[in-house]
Amino acid sequence: MMSDDDDKIYASITDLMVRMQNSKLRFLSLRQPIQWDIIWHIEQADIVGEVVDITSIANATNHSRNSITKQVTALMENGYLTIERDKKDTRRKVIFPTKALRSELKNFTRSISPHIAEA
Repeated sequence: MMSDDDDKIYASITDLMVRMQNSKLRFLSLRQPIQWDIIWHIEQADIVGEVVDITSIANATNHSRNSITKQVTALMENGYLTIERDKKDTRRKVIFPTKALRSELKNFTRSISPHIAEA
């Protein structure tokens, strides 16, 4: 049985999740949930100074390489990702976020920030 405080926390978290989902839907170029998985993985790797490729994203997100390839291609076409040859292993293609993606993520963060403060 949850206490009143637990109920309030649960309600706040649920409300925040709903608001986040609604905010995500406003960003039409990032409609597919798999695209959010890809972006989250790329951003997290970038924070710790790692580079990612199709295989590492597929392994991290439990999606097939084919699905990841299709979505990365769509994100590239929208200007959110770039692919370059790895400097250490020229057979490997690594994926990087663009300024356009960073801008989109900042806009998304701003759209949910008031709701995070409420929660």
